[in-house]
Amino acid sequence: MFRSTRALPLLLFLVCAAGAPSYAQVSLTMEVQQEKKGNLVDKGSSTMTIISDGERFTVTTMVDEDDSTIIYDKPNKTMTTITRSDGRLVGVRMPIISARSKQADGFDGTFEATGEKKEIIGYTAEKYLVANDGVTSEMWVANVPGFDYGLLPEGAGQTAPAPPRIPGIPNPVVLEGHTPSKNGKEVIHMYIRAVAAGDAVDLSRMEVPAGVEIND
Repeated sequence: MFRSTRALPLLLFLVCAAGAPSYAQVSLTMEVQQEKKGNLVDKGSSTMTIISDGERFTVTTMVDEDDSTIIYDKPNKTMTTITRSDGRLVGVRMPIISARSKQADGFDGTFEATGEKKEIIGYTAEKYLVANDGVTSEMWVANVPGFDYGLLPEGAGQTAPAPPRIPGIPNPVVLEGHTPSKNGKEVIHMYIRAVAAGDAVDLSRMEVPAGVEIND
């Protein structure tokens, strides 16, 4: 079993995208699906939207009909969690909890290019076989100019890992990934549904919705 089926695709994306030249504003929408014994798990999927304006970032997670949003405010050193309870939105604000990623000192895995390519959300992505910690993942990597996922963990007071070096791809981003568990019984599928940078980023989700009660 994976220790966190939602955290794993985020880590895989972070491994490829941290450290590139950046715009002040970036966003992405990621869909995660869980497969067990060859079948997709109905309740094992989620959609995550991540937004950064360079100093703050927001993570909104949708699982089935439930959604939650965490707004990290680095200048004020706070994190605000907004959830839906009994049909209404409620929020809790607390100090940012800092953490050091276990990948912070760099990525220890290897990337093997296959030469196979396809179009994903308007980008030409190449298939790589990525070996790390005894597991080989299939990742479709594209060059996304100006996109820097490394801004996101830094906004939460966390340390982004050093990016891998992939020849010919200055801004590598994983747009699709398929990662099996070590026992081979589960697979986590990750699909990036949208990416944006600069003025194309919708920053409205970074604000607390009007009327939401915030408890400190």
